[in-house]
Amino acid sequence: MSPSNITSVGGDLYVGENNVLTDLKGLRNITSVTRDLYIVWQDLLTNLEGLSNITSVGGDLLVISNDALTDLEGLSNITSVGGEIIFSNNPQITPSKCPTSVTVEPKIKEYCESL
Repeated sequence: MSPSNITSVGGDLYVGENNVLTDLKGLRNITSVTRDLYIVWQDLLTNLEGLSNITSVGGDLLVISNDALTDLEGLSNITSVGGEIIFSNNPQITPSKCPTSVTVEPKIKEYCESL
């Protein structure tokens, strides 16, 4: 099965430590992740457009150490996250570019670091 045929991830979705990945178009049909969603240590990834159909993440949403990432618009359809939301060490992302549509449990911290 190719990644483009997957509509739901019944566990973690980990996209990380790939020095040649430039886009996430192959993940465009995914609508939910039951556990954690990690986008970490991507050197060339500039956007998250391939994740634009995801509406819920059952665990944590982590976007960490993505040097070329310039926007988080691909996350704009996520309306529910069951765990923490962590955006950290993404030097091209400013707080104004952080998603605002996400609702989380009251006990969860939400933050976005610009540098």
